[in-house]
Amino acid sequence: QERLQRFAGAAQTDLGALVFWGGGAVLGTARWGALSGPDSAQLRALLRPPPGGALGAGARDLPVFLPNGSPKVPHRLLLLPLLRGVGLALLCGPRPSLQHLLTQLVPQFWVPILEQLRGLARPRPPPLPPEVLGYLLIHQGRTQSGIVKGAGQS
Repeated sequence: QERLQRFAGAAQTDLGALVFWGGGAVLGTARWGALSGPDSAQLRALLRPPPGGALGAGARDLPVFLPNGSPKVPHRLLLLPLLRGVGLALLCGPRPSLQHLLTQLVPQFWVPILEQLRGLARPRPPPLPPEVLGYLLIHQGRTQSGIVKGAGQS
């Protein structure tokens, strides 16, 4: 939350969100969370995952008119993918440029914690029934596998 707030401030806005597209979760700044219902609904409808999945691939700059907040003056909704399933959304005015965000601010604020975000973006396995001891997950073509433990007693 603190990193998101500082990033949004450096981008000259207080309307920012970290979006986990796989789970539909949004962690927003205080002002993002305080948007009115119609404004929030419109932004949620625009928060679709961009194509790509690599850092900055598929970044978008969309003009947005908010029904309650600015029905006649457009804002810019900037969507910045960080990695597959995780990205940033900023609602701002004419500044900063998308290029400045991608080349200056994203590397400064988000590249150092990409691995942590990758861990958060992984989908959680569903809970196992008590009679199942666990599943062995095998990824073909990868050297990693994992065990998901069940709730069984033995």
